[in-house]
Amino acid sequence: MNKENIAVFCIEGAVNYKAHSLQILSKAAQITKEKNTNVILCYIGNYDKFFFEKAGKCGADVIEFYPSDDDKLVRCNIMCRWCDKLLEKYKFKFAFFMGEEYGKRVAAILSTRYECGLIADCINVTYDEEGIFFYRIALNDAIVAKIKCTNDVFQLASIREGVFKEEYTDNEAVVVQNEAYIKKETSSVKIIEKKNKKPVENVDLSKAKIIFGIGRGACDDETLSLLRNVANKYGAELVGTRPVIEDGILPKCRQVGQSGRSIAPDLYVAFGISGTSQHIVGIKKAKCIIAVNNDRNVQIFKYADYAMIGNIKEILEDFCNKNICNCEVLNVVR
Repeated sequence: MNKENIAVFCIEGAVNYKAHSLQILSKAAQITKEKNTNVILCYIGNYDKFFFEKAGKCGADVIEFYPSDDDKLVRCNIMCRWCDKLLEKYKFKFAFFMGEEYGKRVAAILSTRYECGLIADCINVTYDEEGIFFYRIALNDAIVAKIKCTNDVFQLASIREGVFKEEYTDNEAVVVQNEAYIKKETSSVKIIEKKNKKPVENVDLSKAKIIFGIGRGACDDETLSLLRNVANKYGAELVGTRPVIEDGILPKCRQVGQSGRSIAPDLYVAFGISGTSQHIVGIKKAKCIIAVNNDRNVQIFKYADYAMIGNIKEILEDFCNKNICNCEVLNVVR
């Protein structure tokens, strides 16, 4: 096969692994269509016929499936060693990973092993006559860096969730099931104690049409209670800025921004959010942004389609009671 095939690595059990990997496959398919090459989904976990069908429709030409009932950390270990066989078989030039804990772990190990370039937290990938370029935020979020790897082995990139959309075609993938031939390495690990871990919420924000964002200006108990009521009423998902997540108000999986997730809902309503560049990176693909704040000089108004200036709690109470909001509404020209 052509050396410029693209491999997409997916570990079952990683946060939102299905939607995230389908987004990456769709982008990889767009690139390989231009280059007339192939997309290889390298999947480790349990057999999932429905997911494999969707992966094919999103652009996977071949699905290399390695069966594993182990936990995610063991699967990472197996995948790193399985990569030797995959690279030998397909000679792929590019490998894309999900930009979450386990995808980044595998990418970092392979980058060190093969001494090849790794671009982390990419927000875009493009292809032109000069080759493939990767884009990521740099210099304290002040610029978007356009990066090209120049090594001769293969190039690795972790892709942030939500920066690409799932795009379906009539394509069907060939599923290749591998034998479980890699021995688990556990001799270096000694279990001292086992404790039941609190289940981690796994929310798929890529399917949310309406999302409410919570900033520090909307964190008091009364306002939060009203926000949850209004969100339930309109079927909206709740997300937060980094300070809100660090205060334990929402779980980490609902953090949006440079160090969190990227979202692209039809409507994003930001309550009490100042609008730092780190947060804007995560919401810039929203179709419509409404910012609610009592300070008319906050940064987020520069990025919003509509600005609602007034007391957040009173505005939410008006929403709950179906009253006309007592606030100033601006149609922001950008």
